[in-house]
Amino acid sequence: MRVFIMMVCLVVCGPLIGLATGPDDASDLRLVIVAPWHNAQRVVRMSGGNVIGPDRALFAVLAQTDDVPAFAAAARAAGALAVLNGKTVAILCGVSV
Repeated sequence: MRVFIMMVCLVVCGPLIGLATGPDDASDLRLVIVAPWHNAQRVVRMSGGNVIGPDRALFAVLAQTDDVPAFAAAARAAGALAVLNGKTVAILCGVSV
């Protein structure tokens, strides 16, 4: 049973580990992940970014920013749990940007 649970965790966590540790390019798209008690759109606006796309996930939004390092720091200070490369997320979802 433990082997089965470990296999399921690897399948579920594998793409997330790839997102967190993958190379960061010069893309201005960022995936902002927030806790359930934070408003992701407000975090993005307070951090100087713009929410893009009509669809939003429950705990995350795709944002565009001109200053990636400053945006990431401001978003974390505003309550974001993680700020990941949005271009990588889009590619994983089959969207070309």
